[in-house]
Amino acid sequence: MIVYALILRSRDLLPLTSTTNYQCSNGESAIDLKLINKIVKNVLKRPNTPKNKCFLRTNEKIYYFLPCLNIICMGMCIPSYPQVLAYSFLEELAGEFTKKYDRYKVEQALRPYNLIEFDATIHPIQQTYNKPQQLTSRINLAEITRDISLDPPQEVFIVETNSSNNICTPQVIPPTVRVGPLPTLEPLSFIDKASIVFTFCLILNSVLMVMDTLRSLTTEV
Repeated sequence: MIVYALILRSRDLLPLTSTTNYQCSNGESAIDLKLINKIVKNVLKRPNTPKNKCFLRTNEKIYYFLPCLNIICMGMCIPSYPQVLAYSFLEELAGEFTKKYDRYKVEQALRPYNLIEFDATIHPIQQTYNKPQQLTSRINLAEITRDISLDPPQEVFIVETNSSNNICTPQVIPPTVRVGPLPTLEPLSFIDKASIVFTFCLILNSVLMVMDTLRSLTTEV
């Protein structure tokens, strides 16, 4: 289930629009927006935060991030929600937003949530993705899964907490999926080559000695 969506401006992390009609998975009608904004900005302000797809896993929710042009889309989901659907949702969200608002409109925003009217577009898309049975004819899961495997998102881990202000410090951990060419073998040195040749000569000499001994025994018989 996608609980909350947020779109920010990349250069200063100004929130442009977000979900206004949200509901938690446990039926509660409110979420802690201040905590969400604090976590999101703390992750995105870190110098080692990836510039492409990444996600943060907490005890209760997973935060998915997708940069697109001069905006960053964030989706907060329950842990059991499939990652491939979360990123498909964010890609569709980013596509609709960039079609409606050009770069100039985004850069001219002066106040937080200056484009909050885009929630009217977020809400139906979010409702659709919260009912996966409606997505079979809407998205190509195989293609999205392949794209994610080729460019896997990096996970950001919370490694410590400052108890005075309850701010978490994230750390970026590289993805486990290997992308790129396989490592090449180093060439053998001269000593290694000489050792191999010497060993081969010893083996060959031993074989010849055994054959010569067998030939002598056969002649005597």
